[in-house]
Amino acid sequence: MDVRVDRSETELVAHEHLLEAVIESVAHRTNGQIRELAVSITGHVAKLSGKTSRYYYKQLATSGVQDGGFGLEVENEISVGIR
Repeated sequence: MDVRVDRSETELVAHEHLLEAVIESVAHRTNGQIRELAVSITGHVAKLSGKTSRYYYKQLATSGVQDGGFGLEVENEISVGIR
C-alpha cells in the first residue's frame, strides 16, 4: 500500500489549526470584547482587525497572540472607540 501525503494539504491544515488557535486565544484574552474579529496569518505575521470600545482590549488582543506561544509577530489594526 502506497500512502502519499500531499505536503501542501498538510501545510494548509496546519495553517488552519494555527489560525483557529490564534482566534481562540485573542477572543479568550479579550473576553470577547473585539467585535467582527478577523485574523489572517501570512508568513510569521498575524494581522488582527475588528472593533472595540477600549484601547485596553486592543492591547489584550496583541498579548493574546504574543503570549500564546505561536511565534508570530502582530500587526494590530483593531479600531478603538467604535461601539
